[in-house]
Amino acid sequence: MPFMPRTAALAAIVLIISAPAECAKGGEFCNAFRGKCHGNLGQFMSHTLLSETGTRASEVVDFALADWDRDGDLDLVLVALARNNHSSFSSHLRFFENTAGNLSERTGCSNPFGNISINYTSDWGIGRPQVLKLVDWDGDNRTDLIIASGDLLNHLGNLRYFQQAPDGQLLELTGADSPFHMISAVEFETADWDEDGDQDLFVPCGRGYSHRTGWCYFEQLQNSSLSPRTGVANPLSGLPIDRGNRVQAVDWDGDGDLDILYSRYLSSPKLYSRAADMSLVDRGGMDFLRAGFDSVVVAADFDGDGDCDVVKMEKHWSDGQVTSFEFLEQVPDPTLKQRSGTDNPFAEIQTDGAVFPEFVDWDGDGDVDLLLGTGMGSMRFFERRADGTVEEKIGTLNPFHAVNVSGRAVPKAIDWDSDGQLELVVGARDGSLHFFKQTSNGSLYALTGQANPFQNLTVRGFAAPEVVDWDGDGDLDLFLGSSTGRDFETDGCGVFYYEQLDNATFHGRCFLTLTQKNYIVFYVAPRAGDWDRDGDVDLLLIGSTKVDSMFPPNIWYFERLASDSFSESWSEHSMSNYLEVGPFAGLPAWGARVSIADWDKDGDWDVLLGLQYFEGGWCKSPGSCQHGMCDPATGTCKCWTGYDQADCSGCGSGYFRIGKSAVYQPTEVALTRKCSPCPGILLHGTACSSRGQCHDAKHAQELALEMSPSSRAYINLTAFGEGDCECSAPFHGKSCERGECGAGFEYVKSELWSCRPCPPGYFKPGAGNGDRCEQCLKGHFAEFHGSFSCDECTHFLWRVEVTQDRAGCQYSHMNVYIGLPLVLVSMLLFLPLPFACSLRMVILDIRTLGDRVQVTTNGQHYILSRAGQVRVSFRGTKIPWLDDSSKVYYARVEDYSKLSLHNKDGSKAMLPVSETSRGEMRLLWRDAVLGVGLLNIPFICWWFVSHYWGGSFSQFVEALQKHSRGGACTQLSYWICTFSNNQWKVKEELGETWEHSSFYLALRSGLCMGTLLVLDEEAMPLTRSWCLFELLQTAVLSHENADFQGLLLCTHSGVMNYGQSNMDMAMSVSEKLSTLRLEDASASVQSDKEMIDDLVRQQPGGFTAINQYLVAAVRGALTALQRRFQNDLNRLQVNLVAADGSLRPNYAFFSGAISSADGRSSVSEASRSAASVEAISRDEIRSSSLWHRAYCLAEKVLEASKISKTSTEVQSVQSQGRFCLHQFASLA
Repeated sequence: MPFMPRTAALAAIVLIISAPAECAKGGEFCNAFRGKCHGNLGQFMSHTLLSETGTRASEVVDFALADWDRDGDLDLVLVALARNNHSSFSSHLRFFENTAGNLSERTGCSNPFGNISINYTSDWGIGRPQVLKLVDWDGDNRTDLIIASGDLLNHLGNLRYFQQAPDGQLLELTGADSPFHMISAVEFETADWDEDGDQDLFVPCGRGYSHRTGWCYFEQLQNSSLSPRTGVANPLSGLPIDRGNRVQAVDWDGDGDLDILYSRYLSSPKLYSRAADMSLVDRGGMDFLRAGFDSVVVAADFDGDGDCDVVKMEKHWSDGQVTSFEFLEQVPDPTLKQRSGTDNPFAEIQTDGAVFPEFVDWDGDGDVDLLLGTGMGSMRFFERRADGTVEEKIGTLNPFHAVNVSGRAVPKAIDWDSDGQLELVVGARDGSLHFFKQTSNGSLYALTGQANPFQNLTVRGFAAPEVVDWDGDGDLDLFLGSSTGRDFETDGCGVFYYEQLDNATFHGRCFLTLTQKNYIVFYVAPRAGDWDRDGDVDLLLIGSTKVDSMFPPNIWYFERLASDSFSESWSEHSMSNYLEVGPFAGLPAWGARVSIADWDKDGDWDVLLGLQYFEGGWCKSPGSCQHGMCDPATGTCKCWTGYDQADCSGCGSGYFRIGKSAVYQPTEVALTRKCSPCPGILLHGTACSSRGQCHDAKHAQELALEMSPSSRAYINLTAFGEGDCECSAPFHGKSCERGECGAGFEYVKSELWSCRPCPPGYFKPGAGNGDRCEQCLKGHFAEFHGSFSCDECTHFLWRVEVTQDRAGCQYSHMNVYIGLPLVLVSMLLFLPLPFACSLRMVILDIRTLGDRVQVTTNGQHYILSRAGQVRVSFRGTKIPWLDDSSKVYYARVEDYSKLSLHNKDGSKAMLPVSETSRGEMRLLWRDAVLGVGLLNIPFICWWFVSHYWGGSFSQFVEALQKHSRGGACTQLSYWICTFSNNQWKVKEELGETWEHSSFYLALRSGLCMGTLLVLDEEAMPLTRSWCLFELLQTAVLSHENADFQGLLLCTHSGVMNYGQSNMDMAMSVSEKLSTLRLEDASASVQSDKEMIDDLVRQQPGGFTAINQYLVAAVRGALTALQRRFQNDLNRLQVNLVAADGSLRPNYAFFSGAISSADGRSSVSEASRSAASVEAISRDEIRSSSLWHRAYCLAEKVLEASKISKTSTEVQSVQSQGRFCLHQFASLA
């Protein structure tokens, strides 16, 4: 529209400001219940807020509502446009404060926007753009100002941002400080659309009017920047845009999420409500808000009553350029609306005549059921289902099947005697009242005679009872309607009221006398209750009357007032008349029994008049079921196949989204947000043939919500699913249609089809999906899950039998009679074995070494190191103080052949210096039994094996074999967690805390000899946290227990501590360990790693100490390897020299070995010192026997030097070595 010339700037304006006093009905709109296709009708009552009359010197472009002064109500801000010259316009902001519903303009310093001026290069043309917004953009709880400037006609401009300071001043942010410095638009809307707590932005896409393609959406991120969202991530994608279109985000339906009010030029605004899947659904136009040539519609809760109202600004050119502001107050429609046909949940109840309804929760399940009295005197019972429909109970399922009175039955259910159970009062055709009580099983029986409290209360016909505490004295009273008219003709009364007295008798009087109306009352049915919810009891009467020769129906409503008087309203005598006021406004005057309850649980009264159903303000909401049909009786959506959620907007299980629009148009149902089936549904009826998980829309949304729980709105719009199948093993194919279960597994379905292992006692011999697991034949068993065959239960000696479930083979009870004697005989045979094997031991050497006496036995002594001190005595040593038979000594194990003598208290025995190499040592009987292994096998002792579960099993076995062959013991036991733990119940094996773990209990059992760490080239065990835990316990035990042999490093080529491993392997492992950081170890469960790391840190020195312990173990192992390598090299030298006959180097070698035993001389130095030895002729040692004897002596010297520790031992070794060398030389 071209901008008309103005006669003078800011010409006189007449303001008319009025409170919303008188109002007129401005229209109505059906507000759907959330997730339903029915709703409540909202009426819009029109109030004039403000009007201006005058020239266009100060034309209003746009306005906004906000509680600027923080007083709890909405104020009004206008953008007023004025012409500067032919091509320039300026605007200023006018502020109207809301005071108790009255708008008062604040000018001068009272106008907080008085200093803000906006320049425009044109006016708006067609339709008024949305250029103003009052909103807390920066989240500081202070309202800011956003306003557009530029070319309104061509839609070219920018957004200016004014931030409210703590003192209330508005400060403009410009350049990069403005959040909109990259946005070019003159129309916009802000809202927290994605529900993340900050404001987002909507603007037209494209620059300029001719280039606009739709609405763009910018999400405000945590860093306050604006990020564009496109495609389905844009909630307004698919919403058309044209000149004069406006969008406003507002919670119109009060369901907690934002909807879109879409204004159109010269047309009715449309409401797009948010669906369950966060898309927008077209709810149709609002004709009562139809836009004029110059109008703006803004939705807001202007009166603060919790629902959405509308403020409409319109320019009236025909009235002298009057600009009016109209307040359209939304109020719920209170009138009762009949739900007829299929919309009536009781429409399918078939009757043969008149019925008399009674709403009552008879079964005590919390919802209201329906009791129907019939014209034949019987009672029918309909139980309410969860969806609001009813199901009739017939026969003995009907608790009222035994009730039958004369003629028609008018029921009233009430707890008359206050015993917690409902009783039934029934009015009969003959005017009498029948009283029924419940038995313990819920059936009814009649009380007659004096037991019936109503036996003396009758009318002349068609009694209609109503029971209520009318007078408020704590006991129940009775209204009794008469239905013949004769009571009125003879007694002048249509309805009787009986007050219950303290002695349980009644005092009656006439309640309804209508002689002044000059008609007779027929079939009056009273209903009492607090119908207007004001705390007192009101009365509703429905009946027929006789006027002249006509019998029209009538209805009366008596509202009790504070003065205990009544306000009476009634309908006139016409079949089409109804009540116009009160809680039953809209209820027609039909001559039928009425029942009142909140049937649909929405908080207001619903009325059943006969079987005609009335609900307050009820309406149908078109388009509420996006991909489904509305069930008219229940108001719920019945979704088409593949769709889900209350309004059928989401994809069901097994379906994924392929639509590309975020706005649902009912006319484009086939193209908008369509759900497609996952593979397998069309062929097999289930997604992925029920053999796997389909990546459907629900699965995609669940995964996305786990990643970002706060982005529900964004995820529901964008998480569609891919529609592909993730098949369970062993199935495969696009829809998991291929694959079969192997032997030992059967094809079963729980949630999905899967291959379940046959349980113990069952087997399946071959592959296939058709065969089931079969039970083992008699005499056979299957011990494990997944068995493909059964084993025969046999034993070569004992009698055995299959368990009842055929899952095991067990010894028969008959074996007790045979086995007990055998056990006794075995005990007699085996108990002497410790005495025979270990009671006497030949002594190889006894000597005093420093502060202790060391005993060396001739061979292995088999005394357990865990036995502690064992009692011994000596014979034949030729040392008097040892051969004394009255003395008992205490010995403690040093190694497999050596013991040290101690006192009884554990201190080292201080004995005279003596040496001997003869005699025998004896153990006392008890010590022999408890401290010595049986038949050379220890009773209980083991090595703890720490290893990486993912390592090579063959190399693991080789490592243990090398360890068992390389040590002093010939028979060893190992504790291996892989085999000692139940791999099906690892969590239970680990225990609730680390003190209960099997690793800790095994190491701390007191029976563990040491820890064997099995290593590969990458030292993988030390990269695992549980192996670090075992290393920590090993270090602690080594410090606490001197008998604990500590940590041995073992590879598949041998034990590094024994010098067995090959050098390449040792170097590889050592290089890896030199750079390894134990604090970098990992675990499958993060909480396990954190627990173990904390344990290490709690130890003295923490990770530094445990790393040093590991380095020391590696250094010791490398030293052993170095010695073994040097010895092997020297031995090879001996063999090579022997082959060519030269013996001089041999002599030098042995001499060097002796002199280097104390560590003070190298091999080269020893060779030089022996260079003067006379050469030994090769011809003199041609005898192989002589050479062999000398070589063996040399090996003995080398072995002695390798195991010697103290200076005394070194001297002894050197002495023996020299002796052997002289013998070697003489033999040579």
